Amino acid sequence: MSPNAIYAELIRRDVRQTDVARDLGLAPSTVNNVVRGARKSRRVAERIAEIIETPFHVAFPEYVQNRRN
Repeated sequence: MSPNAIYAELIRRDVRQTDVARDLGLAPSTVNNVVRGARKSRRVAERIAEIIETPFHVAFPEYVQNRRN
């Protein structure tokens, strides 16, 4: 998913990035960087995917694209 699509889903669910950051004990900028793709954190990405009720591999395909079966 694109960052804008992820942001839209969070907004639709009335969840702010600061809420995600607080839940995970992180700075809001860390969550923002993960959504934008500027930083990788599987823990953050998995939590966001869970919140927006989207399979992890759909919300953050860059985490699984380079994986070999």
